[in-house]
Amino acid sequence: MTLFERIKETAKKQGISITELSSNAGLGEKTIYKWKTQEPKVETLKKVAKELNVSVDYLLGNTDDPQPTSRRFVESGLSRADDKLNDITATGADMSDTELKKVLDYMGLIKDARKEN
Repeated sequence: MTLFERIKETAKKQGISITELSSNAGLGEKTIYKWKTQEPKVETLKKVAKELNVSVDYLLGNTDDPQPTSRRFVESGLSRADDKLNDITATGADMSDTELKKVLDYMGLIKDARKEN
C-alpha cells in the first residue's frame, strides 16, 4: 500500500475526505493528492499524521499499529500506575511523600504527552 493509499484509507475510516484533511492540516487543497507521485516533506507528513491521530511510521507503512508512540507510552504507563495504586489501596498502606511525589510527577508527564497529541 502506498503512502497516499494509507492516508486515504485512514481518513475514510474517520469520515474525512482528503481535501478536508488537507485543509485541517493547514495544507493546500491538493497537496496530499500530489503524494501519489511525489514524496512529502517530513514536517508536512507530521501534520497529516497528527490530524489523523496516527504515527508517521504507520502512514509510511513501517508499522501496522496506527497508534502514536507517545500515546502507547502513556496508556502503558497509566495501566502500570493503576496497578500500583490498586496494590497500595488494597493493602491499606498509605503512600509515602516520595511515592506521592512520583505519582504527581508522572501525572505531569501524562498531561504533557497529551498536549503533544
